[in-house]
Amino acid sequence: MLKRTEVILSGGCIILPGFHELTRVPLAEFAIEVECSGAKAVRIHDGSIDLRLVFYVCIDATPSAVMTAAARLSHQGSIPVERIKNALEHRAENAIRIAAQSRPFKEIDTHRTEFSQTVREQIEPDLKKVGLTLNSTLITEICKVEAG
Repeated sequence: MLKRTEVILSGGCIILPGFHELTRVPLAEFAIEVECSGAKAVRIHDGSIDLRLVFYVCIDATPSAVMTAAARLSHQGSIPVERIKNALEHRAENAIRIAAQSRPFKEIDTHRTEFSQTVREQIEPDLKKVGLTLNSTLITEICKVEAG
C-alpha cells in the first residue's frame, strides 16, 4: 500500500475515515506573551531584570511549514494554541537569557529594538524546526530588580 502525505492549502478534498488522516493547521498569527519575573528573573551584566515580551508567531502557508507543524505540534487532528504556546515559551526564555546575559540594564532599556532583534536571531532557527515563523517581538515591560 502506498502511503502519501499531501498538504492542501486551498480548495477542498474528500476524506475517507479509516483511509485518510486529517490534521487542521491554523495559519493565523498568534500573540504569545512570555514573562520572566520573580524566580524567573533574567540575569544581566549588572543584576537582574523582570521582563515581559510578546511574540507574534504563525505557521507559514507553505507545504513544508504546514507539514513540519502538523508533524511536531498536532494533537488529535488539530494544532491547539496551547501547543504553539508551549513550543515557544521555553525556547523564548532561553533566547532572552542568552541575549541579556552580557548587557547592562540601561542598554537593554534604551535599545529595545536591538535587544528584540538579538532575541529573534536566537529563537528563529529553533522555531523553524517545529514549523513556526516569528513575525515580530515586542518588549512590553522591563524593570530592574533591586538587590535585597
